[in-house]
Amino acid sequence: MRRKKLNTLLNTTARNVSGARYVQGDVVLGNKSKLMIGDGNMAGAIMNRNLAGWIENWRVDILKATAPERKRAGVNQYFFDSIMPPQGAKYDEIWLGYKPTNFSDKSKEDLRKYVTKDTLVVSLMAGITTDSIRDGLGVDMVARVMTNINATDGNAQSCLATSGQIPEKTLDRIVLDLESIGDVHLVLEDRVNSFTAAAAGSPAAYQYLFGAMERVLKNRGCSEQKARKIIFDAVIYDPKDASSYTKKVKDALLELELSTEKGKEGRGKGSIEGSIIKAAKILIECSDEEISCFMSGIVARFSRAFIKSIETDLGFSNSMAHTIISGKKGVAIGSALNAEKSGRSFLDLQNSVTSVRGVTEELLKSVVVGTRRGWDELVSEGLRACFEKGNELGNPLKYYLGKTLKHLVGSTDSMLNASQSELVALHNESKQALMKLQKFDDKKNL
Repeated sequence: MRRKKLNTLLNTTARNVSGARYVQGDVVLGNKSKLMIGDGNMAGAIMNRNLAGWIENWRVDILKATAPERKRAGVNQYFFDSIMPPQGAKYDEIWLGYKPTNFSDKSKEDLRKYVTKDTLVVSLMAGITTDSIRDGLGVDMVARVMTNINATDGNAQSCLATSGQIPEKTLDRIVLDLESIGDVHLVLEDRVNSFTAAAAGSPAAYQYLFGAMERVLKNRGCSEQKARKIIFDAVIYDPKDASSYTKKVKDALLELELSTEKGKEGRGKGSIEGSIIKAAKILIECSDEEISCFMSGIVARFSRAFIKSIETDLGFSNSMAHTIISGKKGVAIGSALNAEKSGRSFLDLQNSVTSVRGVTEELLKSVVVGTRRGWDELVSEGLRACFEKGNELGNPLKYYLGKTLKHLVGSTDSMLNASQSELVALHNESKQALMKLQKFDDKKNL
């Protein structure tokens, strides 16, 4: 049976469409020219898996900030501030694969030279809404995609939202491109920042967790090679369930809970890494099997915290939360496979997806340095901060005005006096955002 129209789905509910597959004859390959802006982790992963098919049907150009070490075959490559696409070139499809902070007034002005009203724009930028892209570039069709670093190995969790103007068969083709890198979830525009927090920020948190586990294992005398094998087995190849836990393992995992959880019986003294170190002391004399079970239990506990927060704080269904975190291409397994295949350190992988003042950084501020709180609380706080950062990046004026309003409504004089410095800062941020918006409107009216 033919699937329901994607545009209808996008205007009603979120849905996972992983597993849907299309052969070339099922989709319309009508676009003749495609421009990919950026060739980093996300954009590069999509091109690696789709470029061969693209160049059979389009002229493909790449626009980057700097010259790459090696040139991609079959494409034309251009560079900002040096060699731009030819004057008068118009593209049928443009993928925006650079950082959201680079989507400036200057870049919008540059891009408007290469689009028509009918150009399809596919954005990989966190936080930037379809309305912002549509208004900024003067196009009707915008598809907004959020994926994560595990796209490099085909284990991504991606979401897709649109402006609602894209023909169904064209949208099918975009879904097909994205399915080459992992699972795809169709969501409404106002759910993209929630999905960003759930799926795009969490791989860095898992790399942090794996790094903490590795340090504990090394302190127990394991070599780096053995420590990594234990971690990969615990997540990917031989995860243990509770039925195989000995009393000693159960006691260690109970200590893990008590070392951070609040409450009458909670120790309330440790960070996530600190609680792992403390719990591991119970396993002074134990077998390799018990160590493996303990490591599996750590990952399972961390995953439960994410699944719970994705469901309760971000509003996704329990099944979708499980798919994002614990599915066959979920963040837990995908992050471990990324580390194993690349051979890179967990810290290096964590840092590689953590942009300064970005959404992932907000999540890690809580998960990495948080103390005296339970894992559920740390993850919940981190995901909510990640979500708020996405809102801030997407619409700074709305974000800062909203924060200011929260301070004002129902506040007493003493409360306002106590918040004076923060209110001044919010006023300044709102003023700057308003000035940028006014500047852009003035340019449009020239």
